[in-house]
Amino acid sequence: MNYKQTITENVNNCLSETNLKIGEKKIGKVRDRYELEDKVILITTDRQSAFERVLTTIPFKGQVLNLTSAWWFKRTAHIIPNHLIEIPDPNVIISKKCTVFPIEFIVRGYITGATNTSAWLNYNKGVRNFCGNILPDGLQKNQKLERIIITPTTKSDEHDRNISAEEIINEGLMTKEDWNYVSGKALELFSFGQAEAQKNGLILVDTKYEFGRNKDGKIILIDEIHTPDSSRYWIANSYIERFQNGLEPENIDKEFLRLWFKDNCDPYNDPVLPPAPEELIVELSARYIKLYEMITGLKFEFPAEKNISERINRNCEKYLERNNKPENTEVHYKHEPLPTMRATNQEGRPWEASPQYNNTIHRLAKQNNENITTIDKPKSTNNVMAVLILGSEKDENHAKKITEELNKFGIQYVQHIASAHKDAKKGLELIEKYQNQPVIYITIAGRSNALSGFMAGNSDKPVIACPPFADKLDMMVNINSTLQMPNNVPVMTILEPSNVALAIKRIQHLA
Repeated sequence: MNYKQTITENVNNCLSETNLKIGEKKIGKVRDRYELEDKVILITTDRQSAFERVLTTIPFKGQVLNLTSAWWFKRTAHIIPNHLIEIPDPNVIISKKCTVFPIEFIVRGYITGATNTSAWLNYNKGVRNFCGNILPDGLQKNQKLERIIITPTTKSDEHDRNISAEEIINEGLMTKEDWNYVSGKALELFSFGQAEAQKNGLILVDTKYEFGRNKDGKIILIDEIHTPDSSRYWIANSYIERFQNGLEPENIDKEFLRLWFKDNCDPYNDPVLPPAPEELIVELSARYIKLYEMITGLKFEFPAEKNISERINRNCEKYLERNNKPENTEVHYKHEPLPTMRATNQEGRPWEASPQYNNTIHRLAKQNNENITTIDKPKSTNNVMAVLILGSEKDENHAKKITEELNKFGIQYVQHIASAHKDAKKGLELIEKYQNQPVIYITIAGRSNALSGFMAGNSDKPVIACPPFADKLDMMVNINSTLQMPNNVPVMTILEPSNVALAIKRIQHLA
């Protein structure tokens, strides 16, 4: 069964609305928010919006957006913290509550677009000062800009409004200090996103970011990041030829659906819009899924359960049951803990302590004059994060093999490059950064592997070395630099990426 067949079978099985019986509900164009005392349950529906209104619903779109954002949130946490706490369901994010800046940061690397706030539509009307950015004459549609620009818009339930940095500050929407910080982070996020997209044969054309301030006063990234909804992607290898021939770039986004509505109605003013053709709905769903797979390198998993709303309600209730104790209400993660893993026995059933096990624990406790409550299940340490340290950019392919395995187990991770030979200072800074966090270092360095010993010798965290080798000869020649460590420098060497992930999973479930 191919993707389009599965999508076609689910055209009428979309998540158009939600009905959680908790918190204050706020309905956005695509997401429904349920505000709790210190958290927000953010549910991404299958609603498709454009032209400042909902056009239709797209099967599996909500899942794609949610999981794509989660993937990017993990990989950009080194640039700026984000609102993500947990993902209890493919369509749901549990996020930190914060005060949102009333500005959408639109970052553009190319001049294109068909909406009223788009760069090309305004430029084609003669606008040369676009949101404070002076654009030269002679630009063509879809042309790459000489520099990346930010074209902010106001956040509004009715009509977004283009606005300049000067106007934002003068109108009191942001302070100059906050604007300078957030705009700098937006440019940094976009440059990182472009570089990552390029690795996968894509051009990140433009995107939208939103930011807020959490209860501690820190500015964080919120909402979504680099999804098919918030971003425009083109196929990289055909862009130049098509641009030179005056053709539209090959795209993997919702632009073709926008164009269909623009050609068949007045999407801004018509009170009722024509229904989108089924073949366009199926095509857009397939594109969203394809883009998810291209960006993340992961295979999209279609949900087994047909009733999306019922599944979401059940998974949110389970999350709230696990986190309704007072001592848990203040827990916030800097990085994304993916869905909670459950300890299982050899038959795959949830682990439960046997009476004999509890009796043994009580006997040992009595011997030590301790007061231990009966154990019903093992202590969860799923907030333990894997920190990948690469010796150089050349190690990124091997790192990707490891992160693919970590994703299978829902293990949160972050990745850095720090050569023990050439950038020892960076390694020490990372050790200090994660000193008070529950982490396991995974070191990835070939040939003369000084990195693993360096991290183990200067940190009190566990270190797993998973060195990349070109072939068996390379391994035989260089593996001893990883295996032979001096006293008090404990390094665990694991050669298979899948075993690295499995080892960390087992460490996470130690009582």
